[in-house]
Amino acid sequence: MAPPPARRDASEPWSLVLGIAGLVLFVFPAGFGLVFIFNLPASIAAWVLGARARPRTTPGLVLGIVGAVLGVLALVAWGVAIALSEELRDELRRAVDEGRE
Repeated sequence: MAPPPARRDASEPWSLVLGIAGLVLFVFPAGFGLVFIFNLPASIAAWVLGARARPRTTPGLVLGIVGAVLGVLALVAWGVAIALSEELRDELRRAVDEGRE
């Protein structure tokens, strides 16, 4: 009797994809408010999925780690940009105020 096939988890590749997307959205030249809405969840998801990476295979583990690192880098980059840029803070405030209306 053959053993049951191992369950395949796609969290590692998705972590890498979302981490790259988070960094790309950070430098995307569209308006801050719209990009931030997509960047923040993508970066957090990359971090979480990368942290869940299981050492089943070396490539999967590497993908998970790289995805988590890219997600954290995107989050840190946004935090630094907001902290250092008064214009960015004003634009974020406007986007939040428009969302409340």
